Amino acid sequence: MAKSSGLQGAMLEEQTKSYQTRRTLLSQQKQLETDLAESQTRYAELEQQRAELEEHQNTQWQTQLREMGRMSELITQLKQEQMALQDRFARESSNWDQERSGLLMQCAQNDEQIRVLQRDKGALSSQLEQEHEAWEGERLALQIQLNRMESSPDAPSLDNTRLVEQLRTEASAELNRRRNAWEEERRVLQAQLERLRNECQTLRDRGGTIPGALEQEVQRLRQQLELARQEKRDLETSMAARDRQSEQERSALETEIEQLMERLLRLQRDRSRD
Repeated sequence: MAKSSGLQGAMLEEQTKSYQTRRTLLSQQKQLETDLAESQTRYAELEQQRAELEEHQNTQWQTQLREMGRMSELITQLKQEQMALQDRFARESSNWDQERSGLLMQCAQNDEQIRVLQRDKGALSSQLEQEHEAWEGERLALQIQLNRMESSPDAPSLDNTRLVEQLRTEASAELNRRRNAWEEERRVLQAQLERLRNECQTLRDRGGTIPGALEQEVQRLRQQLELARQEKRDLETSMAARDRQSEQERSALETEIEQLMERLLRLQRDRSRD
């Protein structure tokens, strides 16, 4: 009887332990199920974040690819523009080298033409002096002849009258010849000056962007051309003044010779009547 009671007590104790163990296992199972549900929720959230991150990365990658493509096109365009600018600079440099050579040649030609004009001016001045001296000689000869006739008691013959008329005709013809020669020389010199003025004006009006390396030299050449223009203007003014002076002198001499001729003719007529 005591043995049976001990066995029942042992079985009860064993059942109690089993129950407690079962409760513990159920509690652990419930906790594990809770942890599993939380883990699944967390996994779903992480999976969503991963998908969003992957989509964001793909978007950024596509954007970067487009940006890289645009930059590649821009780099290609810039290289093409750089090559075009280099070609343009090479052409402009060649053009300005030619322009500079042309300016140097024009300056040399202008200097030579100015020297020719100055030489012609000197020759013309010398010729005018000679003509002036010739006119003075004719005037003095007529004055001497007139003085002799006025002081001579003899009446002039018909030959003297014809001689006076011949002298008057020859003097008028010589005056016209010299006037025509002078006008022709003045016209030639005026045409040369006008041509030089037009050339300088054309060179001065030539424009365009000058490369920096040539700007100073081209500016210097243009200053030389401007000085040449000023020198030609001065020469033209001097020649015009000389022209006016010579014309006045010729007019005065012509008037004086005409007066002498008239006096000779009056003297011839007066003595013929006597």
